[in-house]
Amino acid sequence: MQNHKSQTVTHIVLLVAVSGALFLFRAGTLPLMDPDESRCAQIADEMGKSGDWLVPHLDGEAYFDKPAPFFWLTVAARKLTGNMELSGRLVALLAGIAAVLTTYALGRRMFNATAGLLAGLILATSIEFLFVARWFRMDMPFTAAMWAAVWWFWRGESLFTGDGNMAYRRRGWLGFYFFCAIATLFKGPAGLLLPALIVATYLFLSGQLRRVAGFFNVTGIGLYLLIAAPWYLAISLREPGYAYDFFIHHNLRRYTGHSFRHNLPGIIYVPVLLVGLLPWAVYLPAVVSRYFPRRWCNRAERPELLMLWLTAIVIVVFFSFSGTKLLGYILPAIPPLAVLTGALIAEWIESVHPDRKMNRAGQALTFTILITLLVVTGAEIWLGCIDFWIVIPAGVSGLALWQMGYAIRRDRRRGFVVWAFRGIIIILLFCVRSYCNDRVRAAECEGSCEVSSA
Repeated sequence: MQNHKSQTVTHIVLLVAVSGALFLFRAGTLPLMDPDESRCAQIADEMGKSGDWLVPHLDGEAYFDKPAPFFWLTVAARKLTGNMELSGRLVALLAGIAAVLTTYALGRRMFNATAGLLAGLILATSIEFLFVARWFRMDMPFTAAMWAAVWWFWRGESLFTGDGNMAYRRRGWLGFYFFCAIATLFKGPAGLLLPALIVATYLFLSGQLRRVAGFFNVTGIGLYLLIAAPWYLAISLREPGYAYDFFIHHNLRRYTGHSFRHNLPGIIYVPVLLVGLLPWAVYLPAVVSRYFPRRWCNRAERPELLMLWLTAIVIVVFFSFSGTKLLGYILPAIPPLAVLTGALIAEWIESVHPDRKMNRAGQALTFTILITLLVVTGAEIWLGCIDFWIVIPAGVSGLALWQMGYAIRRDRRRGFVVWAFRGIIIILLFCVRSYCNDRVRAAECEGSCEVSSA
């Protein structure tokens, strides 16, 4: 028991350290990157100066596009850090760490401790997840809360062992509604709709259609309303047009494409998801081959796999039909794929049987890391930004690539995975440093140009 607790603590410390390093590195020195970050920062700034905590304002006008709680946290973070750029990113990165730990907990419960650890590390080092965890937006808090709702539901499912333990399933619904309420406070009704669609689809496909009635858990619904409703009710009483503007215009009409539409096919989210999961996307063919049910009658043989696949698929399908197609929408589909990938790699590590598919995937991962290093280094040379510090990431990455190739040839699977993470983490930190330097130089150049023009 003691060893189990010690192992869990070690894993959590490692995940927090890796996630914190990747998400926090130079987050306060990076200028606001795009109009979305600038808009959120301005809203938080106006809220802090005006003292109006109920209604967000942009340029003095009421802003009904997003709920206020994210801006509350941003203002509080700014009071702690004194840095506007860091404040919103601090909220996002803390939510990112929470999502990583949730992924670890779910992977550990569904499979084993190794799978949970690998799933958390895979999520933290995936391109899109890393980017959004460093983004001054509410997408990461929303994703973390929604993913936690799915995790808590499954926790109740996995603890249930018979009619004598129905309390576990009741607690599962309470936790489910609690996290749905948090997600609703960050982004609106999708915080309840998406987790509900995932769970309802799971219950239907696993032959438990009668259990859909469990959604009408009076205590859970009461908890949801107690947490999510007060702010929405208060702002609706103060601003009579809020309910229509937010729920109908910014949510329903935007989804149906009546208020704004991107002329992009729904299939666009497939390549977006593949790129977002890099460098681990190279394992997806093997994940599909091993874990996706090949026959309809086998869909519920392993309910944990069904739950993970449905979490990813429901999100992709849901947003594929949306009139607006933003890249951040697909973020909640990445954590379940990280769990599946972590489980696959853990199974490979612990197996003694030859596995050509996984060896090929390992070679593809090595090649992907090499290409990434070459591209980033080439970009630094082309932009004239190369300096002495490139020796460190180049040297460590080169050593990691050599060790990965050696481990694959010798079939030392655990060593291969350890060196793969080392190489990926150092390259990602180098990419973040290079991007931050480029943005800072660009901002300084714009400032000097404005001074010259004046």
